Amino acid sequence: MTRGLLTAAAIVAAKPAGGAAIGQVVIATGFAAVARGGVSADDTVVVVGCGPVGLMAVLCAAGVAGRVIAVDGVAARRELAERLGAEAAAPEEAAAVVAAATGGLGADVVIEAAGSAGGLDASLKLARGRGVVSVVGAHFEPDYPLDNALMFERELTLRFSIGDPTADGGLLLSRLSSGELDPGAIVTHRLPLADAVEAYRLFDSREATKVVLSA
Repeated sequence: MTRGLLTAAAIVAAKPAGGAAIGQVVIATGFAAVARGGVSADDTVVVVGCGPVGLMAVLCAAGVAGRVIAVDGVAARRELAERLGAEAAAPEEAAAVVAAATGGLGADVVIEAAGSAGGLDASLKLARGRGVVSVVGAHFEPDYPLDNALMFERELTLRFSIGDPTADGGLLLSRLSSGELDPGAIVTHRLPLADAVEAYRLFDSREATKVVLSA
């Protein structure tokens, strides 16, 4: 299932204060990005790509990190990231915003959730020396030109995660139920199941970030 769409069969049986039920896999992937990135208090965290998974990473990081900067080319997604506690920047602004926020050092942790070669390129360049790039974007490029020199010079750590809803599900459901995590803000559209084709169109055209389908 596309991460931007959610049907009744994929809904978690927990509804946060915002009233929205969100797919457990999406939250688990965002949580994994933060956990495997080793995000801690006072860290500056950059999230590159603010689709559903990236926004869940913003939500999870905002409760831990000292500062979260969200990067996306879609203005509506940047607005959603701001509602979840991040500062927002367009891709062309990202380098300057991160440099200003860190005294030119770069981010402690960069979460790549765009799933594109360009997103991964940007993430590697936004990390500080000995920083961590935590990748949850889906990458299947057989010949991605990894900048080994940059990785070596900055001693960067690169980690890939899919998320583990089985292992982390209990913790996440508890946080959802208590309202500690409230992902309701990312639901931009609610449609009947009969309108699934339109839901896919909205998501593919980036008019929608998360669509909930109901019978």
